Amino acid sequence: MFPSSKQVDLSALELWAISQTFHSKRIPDDLAIPPHTYDFIRALAQAAPTWRSQVISGTFGPVAMGRIMALSEHAPMPANLKSARAQEYLQPAPIVGQPPKRENYLILADDLKNLPAPVYGLDDYPIYMNCLNALVGPSGAGKSFVAVDIGGKLAMQGAEVVYVAAEGVFGYSDRWEVWKAHHKIATNKYLHFYTRAVNMMDEQGVQNFMEDISQYKPQFLIIDTVARCMLGADENSTRDMGLFISACDDIIHALGVGVLAVHHTGKDGKMRGSSALFGACDSVMFLQRSENSLAVFNSLDQGGKNKYSEEADPKYLMFVKQSTVVDKRPFESVILMPAERIDMDKQEAKLSTNQRIILEALDGYESGLKASQISEMTQISNGSLYRTISQLKKWEWITAVEDKYVITEEGKHALSG
Repeated sequence: MFPSSKQVDLSALELWAISQTFHSKRIPDDLAIPPHTYDFIRALAQAAPTWRSQVISGTFGPVAMGRIMALSEHAPMPANLKSARAQEYLQPAPIVGQPPKRENYLILADDLKNLPAPVYGLDDYPIYMNCLNALVGPSGAGKSFVAVDIGGKLAMQGAEVVYVAAEGVFGYSDRWEVWKAHHKIATNKYLHFYTRAVNMMDEQGVQNFMEDISQYKPQFLIIDTVARCMLGADENSTRDMGLFISACDDIIHALGVGVLAVHHTGKDGKMRGSSALFGACDSVMFLQRSENSLAVFNSLDQGGKNKYSEEADPKYLMFVKQSTVVDKRPFESVILMPAERIDMDKQEAKLSTNQRIILEALDGYESGLKASQISEMTQISNGSLYRTISQLKKWEWITAVEDKYVITEEGKHALSG
C-alpha cells in the first residue's frame, strides 16, 4: 500500500480524511487524494476503533500520527477539494463549552482475535515490542551492559532505539565502541542516547520528551533507570508507581514503541518498590551475578515474569574485557559473551520460590518424600521440579535416601533464614 510508508509526506487533505475515518466519519469518494490513500482509509475503516491508532502509527510513524490525532472529528475540510459536492460532508463547528468526545475503548469480544499478538523483538532476550518490559538486578550486577546489548542488537536489525541514560551518559562511549568492534560494525545510525532523565511524573515533561524523540520514529525505548526518572516520587508508593506506569503506557500507545524499564532490587532481593510495576510488566528479566558471570532469568520462581509466552530458559553470560581504537582514540570496556550454566555459590544464593516451596514440603517429613509426592503437593512442573531438586542436592540442603528426598539441617537453616 505504502512501500516506504513512514517516509511518505501526507497532504493536509489526506491527513484530514484519515482523521475523519479514525473518528468513524464518512468521507467523500472523490477527494483529490491518491488511490493508495483511499485503500488505506478503507482498511482503516474496517479495523476495530480501539486499534485504529496502532494501525496509523505503524503505517506512518508517530509524527504523522500526532498530526492526524490533532484533528478533531469536527475539523473543517481543507479547501483543495476535487468536487464542490464534498462540502456537504463538512462537520459543523463544535458548540462552545461542549466537551470533546471521549475515545471508545470498548471492543467486541469476537474481535479480540483480530488484535496482533505480542511478539519478541529479539531471539536473545524475552522482550516484547509494543509492551512494557523490565530488567531488574542489584547495583553492579551489569544491568546497563545488558541494556546496551539489547539496544545494540535491536539497532542491528534496523529498529530505531532511544536509550534514556538517566544516570549519566559518560562511560557509554567505551561500552558502545567496544560493542561495535566485537560485533564487527563500523557504524550504526539506529541507536540514540537521550542524555538526561525524563520526569515520568510530569505529564508535560513526558509530552516534551515524546516530541523530542518522535523525529526518529522510535520502535523501542530503554529507560535506565526507573528511580532516576521518578523525580521527587516514592518508589514504594502505589500511586507514584502507577503514574510511572501510566506514562509508559502513554508512550507505548502514542509512539508505537516497546519499553524496557531498568530497575534495582531491594534489600529482600526482589524488584524494589511498589509491586505495581511488576504486575504491569509483560516480561521481566531478573539478573543474578556471580563473580565475572551473569545469569538472566525470566521464570517466576527466579524473580522474572512472562505474560504471553512460556518462560524463557535462563541465559548465562560472562564479562570479557576488550578494547578497540577509533580515530586514534583507545576505548576499553567489557562485552557479554555466552557462558555455560552458572551455579551460584550457596553462601551467596537466595531461596527461589520453587526452592522454598520444596523445602517447606519436605520440612516435617523425617522419612522424606518421593519426587511424585513432592510434585503432587507443590504442583510444580516436572522440569522445574527436577532442576530445583538437583540444585538443592548440590547445596546439600536436601539429600536422597533411596527413592525419597529428605531435608537436611542446612536446608532447615536456609528455610528459616
